[in-house]
Amino acid sequence: VTSSALDLGTLQEIFDDNAGTLARSRNVNPLVITIQFRTEVPITGIRAFVSAAPHGLTVETAQSLGDLDGRVGSFQTVVNGQNLASQTWTNVA
Repeated sequence: VTSSALDLGTLQEIFDDNAGTLARSRNVNPLVITIQFRTEVPITGIRAFVSAAPHGLTVETAQSLGDLDGRVGSFQTVVNGQNLASQTWTNVA
């Protein structure tokens, strides 16, 4: 897991399922998180919590980091700028 530079919090806090902890990117928006798996992993949904709206969520996938970085080959945008409500958990399919 890698992310944009954070000025508050840690990567672990992004995934701790606790709305009381905070992780924020240095530039506030966008926060880019890249997750790599050794084998293919199906993602069936994403749950997110943002402290202040409006924030749009974009989710991109690829079968390789090269395809993701280059936006080629297996690259796909599966969620494109979906607005998230503030101060509430949002499920994104």
